[in-house]
Amino acid sequence: MIGVINYGYSNINAVKNILDSLHIKNKILTDGKQSSSIDKYILPGVSSFDSSMSRINDFHQWNNIFEDIIYKKKYILGICVGMQLLGKKSEEGIESGLSLIDDQVFKFKHSSNLPVPHMGWNNLHIDNDSKLLNGINEESYFYFCHSYCFQKSNSKNVIASTNYGENFCSVINYENVFGVQFHPEKSHKNGEKIFLNFDAI
Repeated sequence: MIGVINYGYSNINAVKNILDSLHIKNKILTDGKQSSSIDKYILPGVSSFDSSMSRINDFHQWNNIFEDIIYKKKYILGICVGMQLLGKKSEEGIESGLSLIDDQVFKFKHSSNLPVPHMGWNNLHIDNDSKLLNGINEESYFYFCHSYCFQKSNSKNVIASTNYGENFCSVINYENVFGVQFHPEKSHKNGEKIFLNFDAI
């Protein structure tokens, strides 16, 4: 069972509808009391970093979910801002992130004269193998909408990168923690593969 964390700043229904259409068992979580029945988590996000972290800090019995991830090593998939929240901090605000990934989030540089936010379809450069990307190749396109990102590095945590004037990390993984900067729920068949792969991990 996948728990979709509803902390008030995410497109919960879009994610749930995709999971339902793929016959992936899921439940929307409105507090941490429901965590005992959950095997994996999805953390969506469509708001600012600080607003999202503030909501998570107020999420009832969040510690149950956090301990599941830290100690029981249950898998979590962060989407867009949900991916950024997995890091230590962001240039977008002053709040501390969840620190599940030992990295921080930066704003896109304007030197390339490309509009920010990065909005629309783009592909991936696959840097490291991951079960999350089974069936995905460098001709697979996904839908992005963001102004901040994890920068591209040589870290083994970077599973895939994308170029938008600069290379940035578009898929990240550390142990049981995964994040995608794009919106799989808006990425049609390729997005469905991401959800199916996460369910199968």
